[in-house]
Amino acid sequence: MSGLISAARRGFGLSDTNLGIGFASFAAFSFAFGAFIASTIVGPDTPGLIIAFYEALFGFVIVSTIYRRDLKSVGSLSRRALWWIILTATGLAFGFGSIYSALAHADLSVVGPIGGVVPLVSYVTVMVVLRGTERLTWRAAAGAVLVVSGVVLIAASN
Repeated sequence: MSGLISAARRGFGLSDTNLGIGFASFAAFSFAFGAFIASTIVGPDTPGLIIAFYEALFGFVIVSTIYRRDLKSVGSLSRRALWWIILTATGLAFGFGSIYSALAHADLSVVGPIGGVVPLVSYVTVMVVLRGTERLTWRAAAGAVLVVSGVVLIAASN
């Protein structure tokens, strides 16, 4: 993956910000596509937690394969880092399990927009947990307002 990033920087002259925006856009598309697929699979015969489990398993295998070179260069992790990794993985597992369980009870057109608030909640959490590391800018605040407004409009129309 680091080779891909280096090639994108050299070949297209992309800055770190543009690469970040590109990867975030790809992530958004991937999450949306995954939610669509899950909404067609989830039901009484296939609980959302089972889908979340397999998603996590396959995601782990795919990411480990992509980053295999980078993983070899990582030394031992501190206990603090390992604690944060476990906490993050647990939160993601509960989040995806909740989304897929919600899809068993409501349409994607209702669940999807509510899931659209995830970036806003993530941003607020980062602001609280990483006090002093991240700063709130007027652009970030305006983006948060737009996200919440969009979710409200879409949820209200459904």
